[in-house]
Amino acid sequence: MLKEYTQSEVDEISAWAKSVNRTEPIKVEDGTIFDVPKYIEAHINDLKKYPNPTFRSAIDRLYKLRDVLEGNKNG
Repeated sequence: MLKEYTQSEVDEISAWAKSVNRTEPIKVEDGTIFDVPKYIEAHINDLKKYPNPTFRSAIDRLYKLRDVLEGNKNG
């Protein structure tokens, strides 16, 4: 079952993403993010379209990125 996000969860991950200041590439489970600022910018733009379910994956990916950057999971 797909995770249903509340608006407060979307706002929280958006605020977190805007605070990220990382420019070096990072490995995540799906590959490598070479341009972290552009990756985050693109996903934040998608969050503006939520609650359209098409854009739920952008939220998922930002939460996964946070987990990797905060050391909660291996990339």
